[in-house]
Order: sequence, then structure tokens, then C-alpha cells
Amino acid sequence: MYWQIVSPPLLVNAMTLAGKNLIVAGPPDVADESKMLGFLPGDDDEINRQLREQDAAWRGEKGALLHVVGTEKGETLARYRLESVPIFDGMIAACGRIYMSTMDGRVVCLGGEGKALPAVAEAK
Repeated sequence: MYWQIVSPPLLVNAMTLAGKNLIVAGPPDVADESKMLGFLPGDDDEINRQLREQDAAWRGEKGALLHVVGTEKGETLARYRLESVPIFDGMIAACGRIYMSTMDGRVVCLGGEGKALPAVAEAK
């Protein structure tokens, strides 16, 4: 089971608590899983396409998303695009920064000085 956040949806495979904010990251959720109940491979071309897209996202071919969620009201405070998907449980908050191990073999530091992450617009 996974935790899904909407707008835009992502499949959370790394999370950490930073003060009163929950930071979650993972590949984009591009498949409508509700349509896949009882699905047999080969039955529906659209579902097969979505499954291939979701597989590509899990392998890191579609980058990743990072959301900052307020713990008091559960609202999404910020959304960012990441170049690579974090490894499972590969994120920690320390000293006002987020450190993340990614599927492409890097350890990245988010926060402080440096290049800003691209923001993600709210999905319509």
C-alpha cells in the first residue's frame, strides 16, 4: 500500500518530518489504479499504456516530485520537481536542510544556498 497525494499525484517512497511540515517525495503517479481492478494484461490498450508509464516512472524515467505538507491542517504548502526519484526511505531533515539519496546514485542536499528547485503548478 502507498500513500497518494493529489495535485499532482505522487507515489510516496521517502518522507521525513521537518518541524511542523511533512516532506514527501517519489515518482509521479500516472496510472489510474481504480480502473485496474480485475484487469487482465492485454484487455485494454489504455490500461496497458498507463502501466508502462507507471513502470517508467518507478524506474526514474519521469523524474520525481517533492511536496511539503503542513501537519496541522494537512494542506500542501509547496510542490517541487526533482531530477531523480529518491530511494525508499532515503530522506532525512537536519539543520534546516533535506538530504536525499536518489536512484541515480547521488546524495542531494535541498535547502540553504544554491540552485532553486522548479516549482510545480497545481494540477487542474
